[in-house]
Amino acid sequence: MHRRMQRKNKHTGGTGVLVTLDFETYYDQEYSLRKMTTAEYVNDPRFFIHMVGIKLNDGPTECYTDEAEIAEALYAIDWDEAILNCQNTHFDGFILASHFSLYPREYSDTRSMSQALYVGNQSHSLSAIANRLFDGWKKGDELADSKGVERLTGDLLLKIREYCINDVELTYAAYNKMIDRMPDREMLLIDLTARMFCQPRLMLDIERAASSLCDIQDSKSRIIKASGLPKTKLSSNLQFATWIREQGMEPPKKVSATTGKETWALGKNDIEFQQLIADHPEHQKVWEARLEAKSTIAEKRTERFIRHAEVNAGFMPVPLNYYGAHTGRFSGRDKMNFQNLQRGSELRKCLIAPEGYQVLVVDSSNIEARMLAWLAGQEDVLDVFRSGGDVYADMASKIYGFSVNKKDHPTERFVGKTAVLGLGYGMSANKFRMTLATGAMGPRIDISEEEAEKIVRTYRKSNKFVTSLWKTFQKAIEYMVDPGGPWKVKDLLPLGYQTIELPSGLFLRYPNLRYNISRANNEYGFHGEIDYVYGDNTRIYGGKLTENVIQALARIVVCEQMLDIDEVLQEVGGSVVLTVHDEVVAVVPDEHAEAMYAMAIDVMRTAPQWAEGLPLDAEGGVAKEYSK
Repeated sequence: MHRRMQRKNKHTGGTGVLVTLDFETYYDQEYSLRKMTTAEYVNDPRFFIHMVGIKLNDGPTECYTDEAEIAEALYAIDWDEAILNCQNTHFDGFILASHFSLYPREYSDTRSMSQALYVGNQSHSLSAIANRLFDGWKKGDELADSKGVERLTGDLLLKIREYCINDVELTYAAYNKMIDRMPDREMLLIDLTARMFCQPRLMLDIERAASSLCDIQDSKSRIIKASGLPKTKLSSNLQFATWIREQGMEPPKKVSATTGKETWALGKNDIEFQQLIADHPEHQKVWEARLEAKSTIAEKRTERFIRHAEVNAGFMPVPLNYYGAHTGRFSGRDKMNFQNLQRGSELRKCLIAPEGYQVLVVDSSNIEARMLAWLAGQEDVLDVFRSGGDVYADMASKIYGFSVNKKDHPTERFVGKTAVLGLGYGMSANKFRMTLATGAMGPRIDISEEEAEKIVRTYRKSNKFVTSLWKTFQKAIEYMVDPGGPWKVKDLLPLGYQTIELPSGLFLRYPNLRYNISRANNEYGFHGEIDYVYGDNTRIYGGKLTENVIQALARIVVCEQMLDIDEVLQEVGGSVVLTVHDEVVAVVPDEHAEAMYAMAIDVMRTAPQWAEGLPLDAEGGVAKEYSK
């Protein structure tokens, strides 16, 4: 395994060499990355390297097409002193690891850099990056001519060779254009993200996963059978809508955001369907069966995990998008989403450490709720956190007017938990009621409209500094449309034109932020305010911007802690192998497991310098499997 490089010179790595590299490989109609995961594609018997383009620092790009020359060129590089720079390092770095057992000292990735610097609905393909950064320098499209050609010769070989060289030069130039704007710590996160995939340490208990798959399929069959309706009727929107009418109800409809036409609103995330479920609990078994019949996520994910492990000798390369969300959060990629592994799920427990190692898990407790209270200056809530109290029970006690505790009042406490986690960004009473009724955050609980409205009023009355923060960010939106001089929110977040600078050195960006001409009485407490939208027409308001900022700040804290933990783990032969929301997951040698767990807990309980007074806490454990 490689050692981390301390970057002295951002362009060359200082102590080593920047290796910009691009593999061109065989693909056809069926055998391609569009239809297969990266690991399946690279480990398939059909895999064949046509050529590799290599650029060392700012030297000329050399392109090698002969199998022996490719190997000789790659093994001639001192990878212990190299930063590997690619447009898609998950692909090229994985080939280096799988077929050549080569591991650079650090990974870079221009696609990831672009994600951090140009967030939004923009593409981060090399073609899009070229169009964004360079005037007239285009990425070629000649690769399509090689589709289905097993061995390149003659003019086609020369054409793809030039294509490959152009890609390498573009990737290097893009790196140089972006590197000075990328904070060093963010580059280390890109490296860590690539290592999770290219140098996997987690494994899958394939036998246990196969058993879990059978259980999922059996459970689905039981739920559908209990509804009394055939799967065909539950799965078909038209047939299910007909059944709803037969029961004396009106099937909800909506206008499709894609087609602009009216369609059925019968999906699990459709508010109209959630309302129908809440209003008619007598059909609960049918609602459950409908959702089960339409959902194949758990089944397909388990099947994919099994295939993924089988082509990797039992190991689980973790494909994550660094800066996958607008707020910087990681997201899933490569047809696999490790970010949606439910806590306590059997599939989580199928992820195991290799022989002689343990899985270490640390979870930042309630970090968004803590960050919100801290940024807002809601000191009474912060005091509950600082004293080790139960902030959910505390909120529930305010809602119900008596002292609530987790043991004796689980339902009331859960309502308090939903209030703390859901109402902090301006959620309406109706949406709060739907959240409880559909079980979106846990058990299903039915409350009346009046109760929901009372809970929202209670939350806002007892969290006046939070509601004041919404208004501050509403003003921030107005400022970002037309800045009138220097202004920092809470003396922490400098505002600019369509941007908010974060403590990490990166920015929250709201491209094309503008007034929405129509005025709207909205459900977020800002009646009569002018609407604002950004991008293609995404609505933004004080509560939503508050949520964006809190999630971005929480992400910075957890990622900084993750880097600190990984640095210590590397010294004892361990490493961080996965992050799931606010969890850091690592593999550590048996003999160091308890000491490293104590270290990780301590790191995640320590607030960054820019967040003085932020009370953090963490929990977790070590086990053979990912059991938390």
